[in-house]
Amino acid sequence: MKKSDITVILSILILIAVSFLIKSSMNKGEAAYVVINLAGEEYGRYDLHKDATIELDKNTVVIENNKVYMKDSDCPDHLCESQGAISKSGESIVCLPNKLSVLIEGESDPISKTDFKLGTIVSVKIYDSSDEKILDGCMEICDKYEAVCSRTSGSSELYKLNHRLISANADGSYTVSDKLYEMLEEGLTYSKMSDGAFDISIGSLTTLWNFTDSCDNTVPSSADIDKALSTVSYKKIRLDTDNRVFFEDPDTMIDMGGFAKGYIGDRIKDYLLEQGISKAIISLGGDNIYIGGPFTTGIQEPFAPQGQLIDKVSSSDKAIVTSGIYERYFEENGHIYHHILDLIFSLWATSRQKNMLPTTVSK
Repeated sequence: MKKSDITVILSILILIAVSFLIKSSMNKGEAAYVVINLAGEEYGRYDLHKDATIELDKNTVVIENNKVYMKDSDCPDHLCESQGAISKSGESIVCLPNKLSVLIEGESDPISKTDFKLGTIVSVKIYDSSDEKILDGCMEICDKYEAVCSRTSGSSELYKLNHRLISANADGSYTVSDKLYEMLEEGLTYSKMSDGAFDISIGSLTTLWNFTDSCDNTVPSSADIDKALSTVSYKKIRLDTDNRVFFEDPDTMIDMGGFAKGYIGDRIKDYLLEQGISKAIISLGGDNIYIGGPFTTGIQEPFAPQGQLIDKVSSSDKAIVTSGIYERYFEENGHIYHHILDLIFSLWATSRQKNMLPTTVSK
C-alpha cells in the first residue's frame, strides 16, 4: 500500500512508535491513569479502571475493562487502531497525523513531558526528580537547536547558510554561530571517518526526494540527480577560525538530518546530568538516550503491524537508535523508494551512466 497520505510529521513520528515502546525494567507503579496528549499538550487524564469513551475531534478513545484502545480515527492508515488495546504502565498508542498520543501511567511513574519538536515527538522522562522546570529546560534546548540546524525552516540559520542568505565575508566565507559551527565540526568528523559514506553535504540531493507529500512523491529525473550529486562532497566544505565556513561549490548544501537528533539528545543529556539527574529517558524520534537504567527498548519488525517487535534491547547509560525504510517511502513502477539514500551507490551508478534507481527495493 502506498504511503502517500502520510505527512512529514507522521513519517518521522511513526519511527518513535518503534522506539516509544520503552518500558523501564525498574519497578513501576500499578497502571492507574490514561493520559491523552494532543498537539503536545495534555488534553485529559482519566482513571484506567473506569469505563469511558472520549470523543476528540478526529479520534475516539475507549477505556474499557481496565484497557484502553483507539476505536476510530480519520488518519490515512489507521495504524493507531491496529495497535490494539494497551493496559500496562508505560505502554502507549500514537496517532501521528492527528498529533495524538495515549499513554498509561502508574501511581509512581516518573515525571515526563512530551511535545512536538524537531519535526518529531520529543519525550523526556525523569525518575529521580519532581522538578517540572527541568523538563521545560529540555524542550527549550530543542527549540534553540531547531532554530539553528533545520534544513527546511526558512528562519533557521542552516537554511540561510544553505541558500547563501548570510552576507559573505571578504574572503568568501560565511560566519556562523557557535552552535552551528560545533554541529558542522561534528558532522564533518563523521563524514571523514566514514570516507563519505555518511556525508552532510547531501542537502542538494535530499531536497529532490519527497517521501511525505502525496502531491509530489515521484522519482527525480536522472539529470536532476546527476546535477545534485555533482555538488555533494564533504571535502567541498571547509571550516576555519572565527567560525568561518567556506564552500568550494556555490551549490553545495548541508543536511544534518542524519545526526542532528542524536546530537541534540546528547546536549539534553548533558543538561540533565548538570541538574543532578541520574535516571532518565530522552526520546527524539528513533533516538533514545538513557541515563541510568536498565531500560528495555522494543525494536519494530519492519513492514509488520505497529507494535509487533522483532527484538528487545536492554541497556543502561547508552543510546539506542533505530532507522528503517518501512515508514518513509513511496512506490513507483514496482519499486519502493525510501528516505535512506545510498550515496556511494548513487555516485557509482552515475559515473557509469546507469539508469539509477537509488535506494530501491523490488517487490
